[in-house]
Amino acid sequence: MDPMIKFLGAISVVLAAVLLPLEYAPFILAALLLVAVGQRVPMKDFALACAGLIIFIALFNVVAFGGWERALLNSVHAAALMLPFYIFAKTTSPHEMMDGMRRAGVPHDFSFVFSTSLPFSKVVRKKAEAVRIAQESRGGRDIWAFTVPIFHSIFQKARGLAISIESRGGLGKEN
Repeated sequence: MDPMIKFLGAISVVLAAVLLPLEYAPFILAALLLVAVGQRVPMKDFALACAGLIIFIALFNVVAFGGWERALLNSVHAAALMLPFYIFAKTTSPHEMMDGMRRAGVPHDFSFVFSTSLPFSKVVRKKAEAVRIAQESRGGRDIWAFTVPIFHSIFQKARGLAISIESRGGLGKEN
């Protein structure tokens, strides 16, 4: 499928989830899950990535509003807002993603940064797992022993990427 159509579809589904009443969120999520299954999108990563946020939203709603029904609807609504772009990212290569976003009218700089940052997040996740294993093997439980190496790695990779972009002429022009 054309990447521009996927991008515009993701935006329209998010807009529908935002504009429709909260009671429609389970139907939107069910339709998105059917699309994800049809496209063979691995849902394990999505479940792991947003599980903490969904649990937080549910607990916050139970405490703040006192009802499990509203907490469940808001959690489903959050998943319905995140899933369209997850499907878009998993079914489109970074180059196709940038091309589709540019043809949809998204500025070149934003589409480049967006399509570059998604593969970069996988690298950060792998580095975080490696640091976690290394710190656990050393008996480190301090949050700083985990956080500092990850941020150091992120800034090193970002600096290397910036140098690479600058050496190729930067972002100031469309290719």
